[in-house]
Amino acid sequence: LKRNFTEWAGTWGFGSERRMQTGKPIIVLVDDSAAMRAFFEQVAVEADLAFHAYDTAEAALTFLGTRQPDLLFINVMMPNRDGYSFLKELRRQPLHATTPTVMI
Repeated sequence: LKRNFTEWAGTWGFGSERRMQTGKPIIVLVDDSAAMRAFFEQVAVEADLAFHAYDTAEAALTFLGTRQPDLLFINVMMPNRDGYSFLKELRRQPLHATTPTVMI
């Protein structure tokens, strides 16, 4: 997984500035499910990725206010705010206009 992601990121030009601090691709998950956060964390650890998980959109916004991950996973259905409205808000910020995102 790490090799495949690293190859993909390099091909598309993602990640070079983002990896400066950790040397690893940065993955962010926004999901209210503890099981999903645990699963993604396990995969990220095994792939040697820098991983950050948040259970609410508001908590993720604090982190994402000054940081751009290499890849962002957003749960579509969360209790207080759906993933689509969260992504719409993120896209209004120049930092996240092109952040690669997967809706789950």
